[in-house]
Amino acid sequence: MDKENHLQLIIVWINILNVIQSIIDNLDQSIRRWWTKPDITEQQRLCFGAFSTIFAYMKNNNHEKLYDYIGMLLEQFEYLYALVGNKLEKRSRRTSLPAELRLAATLYYLRNGGSIKMCASVFRIGTSTMYSIVPEVCRALYETLRPIYIPLPGAIEWRIIANGFKDKWNFPNCLGAVDGRHFSIETPPNSGSFFLITKNFPAWF
Repeated sequence: MDKENHLQLIIVWINILNVIQSIIDNLDQSIRRWWTKPDITEQQRLCFGAFSTIFAYMKNNNHEKLYDYIGMLLEQFEYLYALVGNKLEKRSRRTSLPAELRLAATLYYLRNGGSIKMCASVFRIGTSTMYSIVPEVCRALYETLRPIYIPLPGAIEWRIIANGFKDKWNFPNCLGAVDGRHFSIETPPNSGSFFLITKNFPAWF
């Protein structure tokens, strides 16, 4: 093998080694440093998480504050949990979050707003976990409560509704009404009182 071919072979091997090294570096970066971050372990959640501390205290001692926290009384929360608890149970090889915690965290988020990240921090839950919990719980609530509180009318119910609109408002073949909201506007020139509503300011629906 002459010197030129030998040099080309060395260059090829160097390129191969560089590719292998870059693959190893990428793998090292993608490997998680820990399965669960130190500040959201189960021990941390039990000691400092809102569900085990603040929520538990209010549940046992201060029902009025509980309403401010999750937007419902204790009896309502327990009733809701009895309805949806089974749908919120997770079956996994790893220890999963209790269904009651998942419900409480979602209700806290819906009641108080704020960011998912802040809510996850309060309950000592991973942010990505909290992002998945909220839609899952909301879906379970919708699927459970809709048939109870918003049942889809059948043919007889639709007929009763239509007759009500016809008898009371003289609107035949009407099945519902859409509410509106007034928005303050700057009236167009020469519009007179066309845009003036009873609240005495110019507006449009």
